Amino acid sequence: DTIQIKYRKDFQTSSQEYESLTDSDAEYVYREFQVAAIVSFPYMYDCNRTLYPLLITRDACVKEIAPQSSIQCMYLEGKENSSQQQDALERKLIRLGSQNQDISTRSLIGEKQQNEMFYYKQMVYIYGITGLVLLLMLLNLANHLRYRMQIRSKEICMLRAMGLSISMTRKIFIFENLLLALGGELLALGLLWPALNQVYKASEMEAFSHSFTFPLAAFSGISGGILVICGLLSSRILKLWKTREIARGIGRPE
Repeated sequence: DTIQIKYRKDFQTSSQEYESLTDSDAEYVYREFQVAAIVSFPYMYDCNRTLYPLLITRDACVKEIAPQSSIQCMYLEGKENSSQQQDALERKLIRLGSQNQDISTRSLIGEKQQNEMFYYKQMVYIYGITGLVLLLMLLNLANHLRYRMQIRSKEICMLRAMGLSISMTRKIFIFENLLLALGGELLALGLLWPALNQVYKASEMEAFSHSFTFPLAAFSGISGGILVICGLLSSRILKLWKTREIARGIGRPE
């Protein structure tokens, strides 16, 4: 895309006519440029005020957009201090920037606090939904394991008729259930990692110094807990299959 701009040929932009857009007798020069990037300036109130927008980005992005540019961006992140210390740091940075007319400074403390407030609020919703889904998953897991045992009654009876002990039968089915749970966890890991990375990019959290890190340790802990619960549920369900139940299934006519 291209954009066309105009500016006064004599660069006399301090007149009242220029500010009010009424200098119709002035000579303007038109130029057409190729659009390399689109940057939003929410703090630029209107075009009639002499308020120059500030480009908030990384220095690498500036070099990529304009390799020959002499603009250099520096991003400074302070420690988590009290509000009084943050205000003092903000005033100091503004004072340092005002000493040189070629330097512009802007504080992102307010924007960062507001962004983190929405971030933590969203995380509360996510944790609540996750807890509810985990509870429903455990209920469904117990019903699913019980259903798998019911539909495999004939298989259990055949294994017992072939001389397989009850303890060995239990170990086989517990091992199968654990493999099923492990496969579901690996599938969840493969789906969650790119999904969370996409959400991180869409939320633009990198602009507020939040790097993307997948909670692998927490995921491993939850996965291990689910495997333990799956093993306990399987063992509890298998205890209901006594020798008399299996013998009854063997003697049941087809």
